[in-house]
Amino acid sequence: MTDATAPKPKPTASGSFDKTPLANVLVYMHDRKLSGTVEVESEGRTDQIYFQQGFPARVRVDEPTEPLGRVLLEMNLITDEAFTKSLMALGGGKGLQGRILIEQGALDLPGLVKGLREQLRRKLVKVFAIKDARYAYYDELNLLQAYGGGESIRVDPYPILLSGVRYAYQEDRLAPVLARIEGQALRVPEAAKVEERFDLREEDRTIVACLRAQPLTLDAIVAAKIASDRDVRTLAYCLVLTRLAELSRATQAAVALPAAPPAGPDAAPVPPPAAPSARGSVLPPPPPPPKAKPPRIPSAARLPAQGKRASRPDVPAAPPGTSPEQIATREEIVKRAEEIDSEDYFIMLGATREDSEDDLRARYFALAKKWHPDRLHAGLEELRPTFEYIFANLTEAYGTLTDLQKRQRYLEMVREGTGTPADQRKIQTILDAAMNAQKAEVCLRRKNYEEAEQYCRLAIEGNPDDGEAQGLLGWILLTRRETDLPVQDILAILKKAVELSPQSERINFYIGMTLKRTGESAAVTYFRRAAEINPRNFDALREVRLFEMRRDQKAGAPGKRSTIPPGGAARAAKGDDQEKKGLFGKLFGKK
Repeated sequence: MTDATAPKPKPTASGSFDKTPLANVLVYMHDRKLSGTVEVESEGRTDQIYFQQGFPARVRVDEPTEPLGRVLLEMNLITDEAFTKSLMALGGGKGLQGRILIEQGALDLPGLVKGLREQLRRKLVKVFAIKDARYAYYDELNLLQAYGGGESIRVDPYPILLSGVRYAYQEDRLAPVLARIEGQALRVPEAAKVEERFDLREEDRTIVACLRAQPLTLDAIVAAKIASDRDVRTLAYCLVLTRLAELSRATQAAVALPAAPPAGPDAAPVPPPAAPSARGSVLPPPPPPPKAKPPRIPSAARLPAQGKRASRPDVPAAPPGTSPEQIATREEIVKRAEEIDSEDYFIMLGATREDSEDDLRARYFALAKKWHPDRLHAGLEELRPTFEYIFANLTEAYGTLTDLQKRQRYLEMVREGTGTPADQRKIQTILDAAMNAQKAEVCLRRKNYEEAEQYCRLAIEGNPDDGEAQGLLGWILLTRRETDLPVQDILAILKKAVELSPQSERINFYIGMTLKRTGESAAVTYFRRAAEINPRNFDALREVRLFEMRRDQKAGAPGKRSTIPPGGAARAAKGDDQEKKGLFGKLFGKK
């Protein structure tokens, strides 16, 4: 937790992406096993990367990102049922989603680590897309110690490097490195662990195998058409940057390469080398591209219907002159719309799970004769949206139950207890609220307080039981308010938030900061609580230390022992004198 008003320590070093791209920064940090935070500033946004011994361990990007539960679901590490249950608990302010899943027995610790690593990788790849930015490095300082959970998950930067370069680096960003190897031959030594370090595709492995067999220029590799020109150039860029490829003078004669070695012990035997083609290629023809796997669509995250679930329309009052027969028909339509909201698809169609597709079709067509919008009686035009709502649900029920894949996903939702339109809207509301809370945090970091407040109120409107969103709203209001104005209304919001999420480190810290502004000594109670929940919350530790120092001075007992956690004071005070001369050498110029 970083106080927005606290001065930031002087960076150890700084630079810009136009002179030192992020790819270079990653390799440099990893080579020198540095620990600290790289903060990236660009176009009103701030992104932060914390490294442990040269490995990225935490990343915060200044834009909404995929929640951990969705990442775990896409990786098949949790079930649809577990995802839905964790969403409901998350909506009730039960804590972080990863911890919720573990407490529910739906996920083990190794699975959580895998999910966190993938989520971190995705965040870091987004930072590669930032082209014009300045960055500052804070050695041995973790600016993200209070971000997320208590876990710091280290990931290998090399696969991220290749993904990020391919995702974001265009030719102008590749050119400075590739221009230096023009006319030189690349060779991958046998000892270079390229396949182990990078997440290579099949065509990448073929290129690496060829470079192990003999040195080749970049032009020769591109001409072989093993992969797209861009994929070849980005792979060469990463091999050169990480020094996993050696450079030598290119040979004049073109020599046919042996075919690439098999990828594994069970691969087919290696065929004899092919003769050079008429175009002069020295490489074997490319292998057929691997078949792409269809993306997995989670049942709860992506409902069988396309788009979001529509809400039941409001029913206008009956216009003057409505006949008794029309009033009776109105009541029947309104009642059916209310009933269908809480029915699963089988009940909607009057079907059973044993019904065949022909049975379902017959039931649907019978209902369509009554509920198709074209069958709406004259004089009831104001109820057309309600009539369309009923028919849309019937049509979706029929389309889902007669499609094998959709039916399987829907049955999972029924087992989870989320098979009705009302249930599905509730899940979507929770997802929307979580996304609005993320957007609020992004706007807050960008100091766009008005939008931050708007998004936060939307999050609370969608999920009133989310204590974290309530706490964030209080913090936004406190940040916006002049220091000489009263804050009792903010305290009321924060105290409601802490009732919903008593173990929230952030909310306790926010209450402490609010009480500190009023001069109340009770602030230290909440700072202590925040530090107990997260002993690495150095801002809370610092506030406790300052309170105890003032108390001791006032009591004339400067030697009185502090009650903050062991080692906390030293860590809290650390950061003002972070500069280490010569640390970054030629790569990072002191600015």
